[in-house]
Amino acid sequence: MLLYELIGHVEFHRETLSIYLAFTYTHLGQRRSVAFWPDVCGFYILRLSVYVIFGSEDYHFIEMTYTLLFGNNFISDCPKYVKCNNTTLFELGEDSEGPYLSTELCDASGERVSISIDRNICTYCAQGIILKKNERNHILIENKERENIIQSRILDGTTILVSGMFAVRGSVLIVTQNYVISPIGKRIMHSRISAKHSSIAVTDEELIPMNEINTN
Repeated sequence: MLLYELIGHVEFHRETLSIYLAFTYTHLGQRRSVAFWPDVCGFYILRLSVYVIFGSEDYHFIEMTYTLLFGNNFISDCPKYVKCNNTTLFELGEDSEGPYLSTELCDASGERVSISIDRNICTYCAQGIILKKNERNHILIENKERENIIQSRILDGTTILVSGMFAVRGSVLIVTQNYVISPIGKRIMHSRISAKHSSIAVTDEELIPMNEINTN
C-alpha cells in the first residue's frame, strides 16, 4: 500500500485571469483531493473528496463532491440537473472516473434530437455536426460554422466544465467559458453557489438551486 503520494495540477485561465489548482494525496490509507480557484478578487472555493483504500490498487468510495464550472460560475455540492424555463439542459452524475454529463440536444426546431451524450460519451450526432473530441474526460462538438455546440471537460476528479448553446423554447441559451447569457440577454458570471445535491435553474437574472425556488 502506498503510504504517501502527492499529485498536483495547475491551470491558468487567461480570459478570466483566474488560476485553478488541484492536489491529490494519499496518506496512511486515505486518498484526498483538494481543488481551489483563487481569482483576482481574492475569493476562492475549496473542494475536498475522501476515499479509503483497501488494497494497493483498489479503493472504496466513501465521500465525493463534484463542482460544475458553468460559464465561469462555480456550482458546488453535486448539482443533479441544470434547467432553464422548465427545460432540462443536461444531467450530471459521477462514477469511479469522476463527474460526467448526459443529455439530448435538439435542433433549432426543438423537435429532432441532434446530439446524444451518455456519461460523457457522445452516442449520436446528426449529419453536419462535427465531433471533434469524444473522450471520457473531454467532449467537444461543433457546428459547420465551427461554433461550440457543447463542450464537457473533466478538469480533475472533482470538477466538470460545461459550455455550449442550448435551445430553450424558441431561444438559445449561450454558455461560454467566461459567462452565461441568460434568456433576456444578461451576462451571469463569477457567482459561487451550492447546489446542495439539488438541481440548478438558470433564470433571467441568476443561477439558483431548485430547492430554494421550491421553498420560496
